[in-house]
Amino acid sequence: MEILKKIPFFLVLLSVFFCLHGAVENYGFVSFMEVFLVGVSMLVVMAVLFLISLLFTRKILFASLLTFFISIWYFFFGAIHDFIKSIEMLSFLKSYTVILPVLFALTLLWIFFLKKKPFLWPKLVLYFNVLLIIYSLIDAIKLTFNASLSGKQPVAIKFNYNKVSQKPNVYFLLFDGYPGQKTLSDSFNFNNQELDNFLIKENFIQLPIHSNYDYTLYSMSSMFNLNYVNNNYKVNKETQIDGQMRQQEIKEGKVFDIFQNMGYTILNHSVFDIKDLPGLSDENSFLLGHSILLTNKILINRIRKDLTFLFTDEQIKYVPFLKNQSVFIDRNNNLKAQKLVLSSVEKKENKPFFCYAHLLMPHAPYFFDSTGK
Repeated sequence: MEILKKIPFFLVLLSVFFCLHGAVENYGFVSFMEVFLVGVSMLVVMAVLFLISLLFTRKILFASLLTFFISIWYFFFGAIHDFIKSIEMLSFLKSYTVILPVLFALTLLWIFFLKKKPFLWPKLVLYFNVLLIIYSLIDAIKLTFNASLSGKQPVAIKFNYNKVSQKPNVYFLLFDGYPGQKTLSDSFNFNNQELDNFLIKENFIQLPIHSNYDYTLYSMSSMFNLNYVNNNYKVNKETQIDGQMRQQEIKEGKVFDIFQNMGYTILNHSVFDIKDLPGLSDENSFLLGHSILLTNKILINRIRKDLTFLFTDEQIKYVPFLKNQSVFIDRNNNLKAQKLVLSSVEKKENKPFFCYAHLLMPHAPYFFDSTGK
């Protein structure tokens, strides 16, 4: 027990808990290596912060407790912010111009408190060590339980392969958010007949179509599994778990199994992971994937997501990283998908392929005005 009072294991355990908790919340969507790299990155950041704190305090326990406090609100900022936004009485804190100064002030108070109470340092070290050991063990058990439930084979769709007489290349191109001719005419007084005429001229067949769901994830899950989505969610109140279940259903879509069983190669140029094929990127305007699932709530990523829209065109050009990775991420994904689809036309494959491209248009943020500028 004495060693738990003297050595700040909680700095390492904070990284372990962060990664375990994220892996439990996002089981099946992050790989071991992605979780491991996030954990190593956290340790590097905390080591630098610890050394800086030690330089000023000259006390290992003092520096470790200060590092721990700052790391808590930096790495768990999103969870803290979401909690504040969910409590009406605390709504005054949700603005970044309020919450960031408050966190800074609390850090100063924490420094002042530690400086005045050195006799509490061993007790606090013991408390945080034991607390994070317990939390990490709980999440380790949950992760093991989730792993024991995985691997169950889904029920296959009955499909008569004998009726397939030809196997052409198949393109499934989804323009997410693009209104049809009736909507354009009724709501925007815009005649889009030119596009329809072009498609008809190129021997496309137009079918009456509608969606059973308001959300993309639900529509795509239903479509790729040739069935309705299980009615185990609350309408208009989608949770993170609901979204992840839909993503998993899309990833393991039975339509892809059918095509693969017929000898097709799957080309995935969409925003989703399909089978073992990754999506266009780990992040877009409405979907997160891979290690971003673990890191999207840390302070810097929350600021990048919530505040970059405040930049004007003139300002954002001086910050290329934000421009390409935040503001224009959907546009860049769309251009990438278009390029990949067009390149597939030139492919000379021995096997037919099923090409799925999913473009987000005209989802916010909007990149073009009415003239296309």
